[in-house]
Amino acid sequence: MYLSLSNNPFRWMYVHLTSHHMQTNTAIDHDKRAVADFQRWWRDNPLMWWVGTLVGVFLAGTRVTWLCADHSTATAPSMTLAEQLVPGVVSIAVLLLGLRCQGARWLPRMLLTIGVASLYAFVFFQVSHVQPETLDGDGIRAAVDDWGEFQLRTTKGWGATRGVLGCAPFLFLNLQPAHHLFPALHHSKLHLVTPLIRQHYPGLMDDQPLLPMVAAMFRIFTADPAPPAPPPARRRECGHAGITVQACEARGCVFDASVPHSPWCYSAPGATRTRGGLVGAGGDAREL
Repeated sequence: MYLSLSNNPFRWMYVHLTSHHMQTNTAIDHDKRAVADFQRWWRDNPLMWWVGTLVGVFLAGTRVTWLCADHSTATAPSMTLAEQLVPGVVSIAVLLLGLRCQGARWLPRMLLTIGVASLYAFVFFQVSHVQPETLDGDGIRAAVDDWGEFQLRTTKGWGATRGVLGCAPFLFLNLQPAHHLFPALHHSKLHLVTPLIRQHYPGLMDDQPLLPMVAAMFRIFTADPAPPAPPPARRRECGHAGITVQACEARGCVFDASVPHSPWCYSAPGATRTRGGLVGAGGDAREL
């Protein structure tokens, strides 16, 4: 993630782990929102789609670095402005040093390096997550009550039993299913726990063919965006725009991040909010 000199490690640890890892391919997943962006670019301006594919990782990281307010959920609530600007300072230092040593020849070389790194990381990361059978994380979560099964049904991988040399060409992004189950385990050790995962979840962690996965990913990216889902017929508001996931769930409510930059908190249609959380409309808990 740091090859393109744009992604902030402080932001990455917060946004990636709390949004993507815990809410894989759901409406709350920060990474899933990129799918609609790329679909709109392809529909409205194919040139922008190719620009985004080639340098999208760099552009997204740079936008967050320079344009997002500090102490916001777009970065990390505990980040100071100085921490947020770290990768921007590194990028400027590399640019100035390159111009000093190589002159104007450095600009196309730096742009080529950013493009290769962004495209390389983009394809191998997205192909593990953007597949037709994995994208409906909300539906998968509603259908299964096992967190491990949820992770394996929303991520795909290949070469899961390869060692370091076999996975390094893919930046270890082929090990996403095992990584989602054990994010604190170093990627070089994930192939050792793969047989145990497969034994516990038979059929859910099989190796996938890479090229058909890449083709399926680009078919999704180039498809017309699906219309937004209609709002629930009835929903009891119990939050406000900008509320955090933790504060919303502490009230026993549903966190809705379907509208970018304006998350809302509400209780599900037909459910009653109680001190213990939500119960169905037929429950006997008294409403607060």
